[in-house]
Amino acid sequence: MLQRWQWVVCAAIFGGALETTAADICLDHDTGLSTVGHPTCPRGTAAFRAASGNIFNGLWNMWDPTHPPHPAHGGNRSTSIAAMTSMRAANLTFFRVFGSPWGFAGIREFKRAPDAYFAVIEDFLKLAMTQNLRVHFSLTPTLSQFALAANGTFRQLITDPTSPAQLLVREYVEKVVKLHYQNPIILSWGMGNELNLDADGCTYAGLPGQPSRADTYFSTAEMMTFSRAYIGWIKAIDTTGRPVGSDMGKPRTRAAHLAVLTGGGAACVSPSNPQGDCEANCTGVPRDSEAQYKSALAEMSEPFDLVSVHDYGCYPPFAEYSFCPEPTSTATLVAAKQVADSLGKPLYVGEYGAPPCVSGGWGDGDCPPYPSALLKYQADTKVQLSTLWTWCATDSTCVDPQLNIGSVWAVTAMQITNQALHHADRKGVIPGKLAGSSDQSWDAPRPTCAGRRNGTYCVGPPIVPVIFPLNHTILTCPDENRSVCPSGYYCGESTGDPPDDAHCRVL
Repeated sequence: MLQRWQWVVCAAIFGGALETTAADICLDHDTGLSTVGHPTCPRGTAAFRAASGNIFNGLWNMWDPTHPPHPAHGGNRSTSIAAMTSMRAANLTFFRVFGSPWGFAGIREFKRAPDAYFAVIEDFLKLAMTQNLRVHFSLTPTLSQFALAANGTFRQLITDPTSPAQLLVREYVEKVVKLHYQNPIILSWGMGNELNLDADGCTYAGLPGQPSRADTYFSTAEMMTFSRAYIGWIKAIDTTGRPVGSDMGKPRTRAAHLAVLTGGGAACVSPSNPQGDCEANCTGVPRDSEAQYKSALAEMSEPFDLVSVHDYGCYPPFAEYSFCPEPTSTATLVAAKQVADSLGKPLYVGEYGAPPCVSGGWGDGDCPPYPSALLKYQADTKVQLSTLWTWCATDSTCVDPQLNIGSVWAVTAMQITNQALHHADRKGVIPGKLAGSSDQSWDAPRPTCAGRRNGTYCVGPPIVPVIFPLNHTILTCPDENRSVCPSGYYCGESTGDPPDDAHCRVL
């Protein structure tokens, strides 16, 4: 019998129809923990949909503040706090963080001085909780560095379960998950960062001392075997149902073709392309069709709870997809949403932007077209999650309206998107607050909605999207004696329409 992702592949290739049903990430009203609801969130939960940003270096700053990490945007604990504070001031709701250090020396610290190392993670998550910001925790975005930390090769890490490299990754993942799986601040787990771009001989990890393809090569099939094992490590400990994403980039322009070639990217090597670049300079391998793009994405998403892509448009020289009519086209995003709906999984755009945003900053006049198109599509089609690259409090290439005026348009666009997501089907409003946050606690008494059925209550919306300026007022729950919900709220169940029994939420 074909698995569902294989039906998706067949439908994409042969043009057959496949029933599509979206899914949501659902937050439990009482615990704050997240699960995936398909096709809708169950009673007692509410859908979490949001556009926000990466604070990828939040932990990097705190582990080693004296040595700026790679890429740039180095800082310290204070800059991590500043980034979270400004994100909360902009009324954003969650962010993605890199959960392992960049360099192999930093990774070795979790073995050398575990108490100090893991205390940093605990401190960071508490800081996020004080701002009521949930976290997509990308556990091992620096997988290649684990190989170096174990004196092994990238291939061993991916393909050999008994190798010191893979055992080191497993030990790290299990340790972090065991320490924090009961913490509702963690919205979802992520595996690595763009591991698919390293597959089939197209590694961009640049491992020193491992110049040969034999040291770094692994196939897509081997990557997926590793992915299933990795998910198993998490879910053996975290039995709450919290979703796990791949944190992969969108498939390469030639991913399907390279996956079936012996040696993969070796076919791209030529006198004019001696390093075997698998994108613009790989003239010997044809680009994938839209159907092949969808099949590649379905295959690499199959074992995960989320369909994950990183989307920077269709700009040359690295993203000239055969089915994109021009650089700012959302064709790859549309295809990703179709795959996610066909698999019955939420779509998470873990990174987005455009080359001008990266090179010239978010205030560059050429930056807005693609991110704006992406956010509009997210609002129109209810893409569940997105996090732009990148939010920080260190330099002008980051998004932070308190740091540079050029990023105000991006934050405003995210707020407008969130407004649309929150209103869609009366879903997407976060139920209550996190215990320990600076706002109302999850376990605070819930005001009742007088005149409604017994057991009903009002929950003031913790996130009310607003447009700048930042000195807005966050609405709070009505007091115990309110006989009706205040203007702009309604008293009704979390996922039902018309509302009939449970919560006050923004209309």
